[in-house]
Amino acid sequence: MEKQKEILKLYHDNNDKQIEEMLKSDLNIPIHKFQTQKQFTVLHLACLHNNKKLTELTLTYCRNSNLINQTQMMEFINIQNKDGFTPLHMASFKGNLEIIKLLLQIGANVNIQTNTGLSVLHMSVQGDHIKTSLFWINQNIPIDILDYNHQTPLICASFLGCQQMVNFLIPWGAKLNAQTKDKGHTALHVATQQGHSRIVRKLLIKGIDRKIKDKRGKTALDLAIESKFSSIQTMIENKMGLAERCGLRQPDSKVEKNYKSMIVYLSLYCSSVFLTLLFTLPKIQSFQVLYITSFSITLLLTWILIKTNPGFVPSSNKTLMDLLDACSVDQICPDCQDVKPSRSRHCEICQKCVFKYDHHCPWLSTCVGQNNQYFFIAFLFTLILSIILQIVVECSILNLKDEQGEVESNNVFQWITFYYTMIFGCLFILPVMLLFTVQIYNLIKGQTTYERYIERQGINRIQSRKASAEQQLVQQKSASSTDSSESEFKFTIKTQKKPLLKETELIV
Repeated sequence: MEKQKEILKLYHDNNDKQIEEMLKSDLNIPIHKFQTQKQFTVLHLACLHNNKKLTELTLTYCRNSNLINQTQMMEFINIQNKDGFTPLHMASFKGNLEIIKLLLQIGANVNIQTNTGLSVLHMSVQGDHIKTSLFWINQNIPIDILDYNHQTPLICASFLGCQQMVNFLIPWGAKLNAQTKDKGHTALHVATQQGHSRIVRKLLIKGIDRKIKDKRGKTALDLAIESKFSSIQTMIENKMGLAERCGLRQPDSKVEKNYKSMIVYLSLYCSSVFLTLLFTLPKIQSFQVLYITSFSITLLLTWILIKTNPGFVPSSNKTLMDLLDACSVDQICPDCQDVKPSRSRHCEICQKCVFKYDHHCPWLSTCVGQNNQYFFIAFLFTLILSIILQIVVECSILNLKDEQGEVESNNVFQWITFYYTMIFGCLFILPVMLLFTVQIYNLIKGQTTYERYIERQGINRIQSRKASAEQQLVQQKSASSTDSSESEFKFTIKTQKKPLLKETELIV
């Protein structure tokens, strides 16, 4: 009993050197039978400490020992503690692929679930380990595997605030609208409840159904209002601001690429120009060449912008696992499954990463990036010039007198042209001038529109996080005063990253 306590204490303290010395001095220690009061074995503890050397030492000692046969060895590797966790669950939570592969080689069972039904994939997701999660998916673990409360890995990641994990799970094919068994919550419900605003926005952009109700009849919007998360409430309501309407920021909803806005712009612009050419410009000799030139250049630049590659990042033709071996997770685009160069960004509408991404222009149905930024600025300049000329021409015709006196006031087409082109010019001139000013300012600052927008949002995000933290503190105090002390998911691993260490208190 004393030796058992001593060895468990050494494992608990992660003291591999002393453990190695003790095991070398005595080959008849039945360490495979040693357990804490909560049934953590020495292998559980070695995996929990993320100690590959200690794990190898433990397995080697057991295999070379005459005290354990092959059947007992398999039982030792797959033994579950009081909460149903195996050593493989521990290794998955820590994200150590070397230990995982070592356990699998010896015969660890990947299909064992905990007392609440958590799989090894659930565990790696809770640990926010992208590479380990991908490994399990490649091992044919279903991406939407359910625990006993029908919680998918995506719901777990959304609840725990594992943003990177959410970003990767969705492109891998995770179901967005899955609901839990007890409360009927989706990933959007739990992310909203926990105040994870960035995860909420990602889910909305990817197209999660924001109207799904839980078993209390509450939508995610209702939960945001109850929790007084104003920023999340605004996201779910999808209120369109100036940045969203001008295409400088994607709305908080899924947007698929279409050519409707471009067709509207070309139709209005070209029709107003043709009407001016037919019914107004012939009477104004001085502006004809300049007007026609500006119009022609604007159309040419429109065609160039539509046809030019804005700077899409080419594929490296490497597997995601190879990229995760060579790069940090932050350097990889979850959607493109490829390296994301500096200053590039994934466009959710074009579904590609763009070098020096500025914004996605809905009026041209293309991104503005490294390859077409100067074309875009030239396009805005000529568009402004042509609209101003159009307004000048239409205003000039009112004061023009022909040989008999006044201009024919009963010319229906001329008056239709006047009102039509003036309305078009007044509607477009201010937004286009604003966009042109922004682009010139970007050149002076050496930044893109997206970079400046993110910079401005940084302060707001910090303030929002502080407000969310304060609100969650109030909720936690309120929850502690009630009879129920269980979290929504009743996880043994809850919202902290390393709470399992508390379970390893040496009680034998």
